[in-house]
Order: sequence, then C-alpha cells, then structure tokens
Amino acid sequence: MWRLLLVVASAEIQLPVVDLEKSNWKERAVEVLQTNASFLLVNHGLGNSSSGLWSKALSASRQLFALPEESKAEVAAGPPTADAPVVRGYFGVGAESGTRASRFECKEGISLAAGERSVRLAPNRLPKDLPPEQLSPLETMPAQLRLLALRLADGIADVAQQRKILIPEDAAFLAGGGDGLEAFRVFHYLPTADRCAGRAPSTAELLWSSDHTDWGSLTIIAQDSSDGGIEIFQDGEYHRVRSQEGALIVNGGDYLELVSHGVLPSPLHRVRESTPTSGRSSLVYFHYPVGSSPLRPSDVKKAQERRSVAPKPKGLVFNTLTDGLETLDEVITYKKHLQRKWMGVRATGPKTEL
Repeated sequence: MWRLLLVVASAEIQLPVVDLEKSNWKERAVEVLQTNASFLLVNHGLGNSSSGLWSKALSASRQLFALPEESKAEVAAGPPTADAPVVRGYFGVGAESGTRASRFECKEGISLAAGERSVRLAPNRLPKDLPPEQLSPLETMPAQLRLLALRLADGIADVAQQRKILIPEDAAFLAGGGDGLEAFRVFHYLPTADRCAGRAPSTAELLWSSDHTDWGSLTIIAQDSSDGGIEIFQDGEYHRVRSQEGALIVNGGDYLELVSHGVLPSPLHRVRESTPTSGRSSLVYFHYPVGSSPLRPSDVKKAQERRSVAPKPKGLVFNTLTDGLETLDEVITYKKHLQRKWMGVRATGPKTEL
C-alpha cells in the first residue's frame, strides 16, 4: 500500500516536490507517484496565483462566475457526444453532488476544451456577456496545461517502461495522449457557513467535492492563494494537502493505476472547506491516454479486485474508471468507455471528477 512520506499533523500532509529544472525530474516523478500517488510540480512556467497565466485564468474565472445566473444558464452543459465524451458548458451549484443523496456540493463550474483538437470536436460554450479578450486566459491556460501534461506523460512513460512498470504498448498510449479527449474544468467553491448562499437543503452534509478518484492518466490542479481544501485518504483518514505558492498539484489517475497494475496508484481524494473561508477557485486539467487505448478484461478485473480491498471510509461508494465493466469479456477502447461514463454522469448526476 502506498504511503505519503510526511504527515505534518494529524490533519495535514506535505506532498513531495518534482522540479522540472532538475535533470532527474522524470525519475523523481515516477518514484513519488509510486510511493505517494501525488506530487507538487514547480518551475513549470505558468506563473502562480498572483502572476502570469495562472493568475490571469483565475481572474477570468472570477469574472465568469460573478455573472448573473441567467447568463451562465445560457451556456449550460448538455450531454457529451461520441467524439467529445467530456461535456462543454456551465453547471450550477449542487448540480454535481456525488453518489449520496444526503450530500450537497457547494460548487459551480464550467467544462472547457483543452486544446485545438478538442475545440474542433466540441466547441466551448462561453457566456456572451463578457468580451472574448477577458475570457481568453481560460482558453490559453488549458492549451499550456496540455503541453505540460504531454511532457509529464512522455517522461513518466519513458521511465516506467525502462523499469518494466508499463509494457511498451501502454507506455506509448500514455505518452501519446492529448488527442482531443482531455478536459479543462474550472471550479468556484462557495462558503458553506451560509448553506451555500441558502441553496443547500437544511439537512444535507456540505462539502466542495465528494470522495473520488480521477479516471484519466494525470490530473493537474492550479488553485488560488487560499489554503487549499484538497484532502487525500491515507492511513484510514483524510489529510489536507498543504499548499505551496506557485506549485501545481499533480495526481495520478485510474488509467495509470490500471496499466501499471497498481504500481502507480490513483489517490482517493475530496475537497472540503476545513476552516471558514470566502470560497475557493481552482483550474483543473484532466489528461487522458490515447482514445484507442485498450481496456483489457484481465487488467480491468485485477483493478476491480485491488479497489475492492483498498482502504476507504466506511460505507463510501464512489465511481472509478472500471465501474460499469464488471461483465467485460472483450477489449473496449478507452474513448468508448469514457463516453459511457460521462453519459451516466450527465443523466443521473453522480459524482464527476474534481
């Protein structure tokens, strides 16, 4: 079982750091994913929450979410398509509240394309009440995150293949991602003290994002300067991730765990408001493997067996990549399965990704 290296206090952890300016960053990334499932990434060239493209994208997101509800509703997310499994558009507060009816997620968000090809597959839906130049960082940021994710995936695939963690075929599918499936999701988390501005049912348990793993290869998170609410489950309880200014958070995903047979695990995590705040903003890039990546019945069965015995909070039900494949008896492509997963999310409203 993977373990986080340093528990700062009973409720907080410090993730290891991967520095892209170091010559051994590839090896370091594989090693910390193997032991920690997550890491902080520095010297990535995107600035921080108060300067550079990162800051500009956060500012644009605040302007977007400050628009009247009717303006945001005009670009509401619809169902995904076969070509673009991840939806485009806005979803309101509480629209994605997990698999428990007793929970209410105090967040709103917008799903956007993350690269030229994904834009062609499904164009962005952005409010017309703001001029394009004000919203442009929300299209530039994911394009840069895509390039960063490709660099990370290529390096991780190279080292993982050398160390026989991945077979050559799966290493190639991992390194060749970013072919249009990738997604960029922008979140605005509301304070919970006033029941999410009065929108939450009086009896609901409030949180920002339900317990989950991510379905892809890698997830890159850029958050604002507030004390982040991301928590990772380890040693039988959740621990809040200590934030570091200018550092991106990188999580391994379910696909990476699947093809590495558990060597590179996907962390169970959630987002909560640990202390009273004025809210939180985050920019999240989901990197997926090549759409034609095969999901093999034998690999899926082993992944389901690992997940069934993995530690988790008592009674927790959450939606992993391999859920829905219990009777799989032939190879299915990652893209086809992802489309089915997202169709289920939009149809029933269970938990989506962070």
